[in-house]
Amino acid sequence: MFVTHGGLMGTTEAIHSGVPMVGIPLFGDQGVNIQSYVSEGFAIKLSFTNITKESVLHAIKSILFIPR
Repeated sequence: MFVTHGGLMGTTEAIHSGVPMVGIPLFGDQGVNIQSYVSEGFAIKLSFTNITKESVLHAIKSILFIPR
C-alpha cells in the first residue's frame, strides 16, 4: 500500500508495481489523478480538509483487506 498525494510519478510507479493507494490530493492534477485511480478500483481518496485518524485507518484497512 502506498499513501500518496497523487502526483504522477509516484502513482505511475505504484500502478506499474500493482500497489494499491490511499490518495490525499493537495492541488493541481493530483485530485484528477486520484479520482481516476478510484474509478479503476485501485485507490481510495481522502479529503485533506477533513482528514481524521479514523478516516485514515478506515482507508488503510479497506485498501489492504477488502478485495476489489
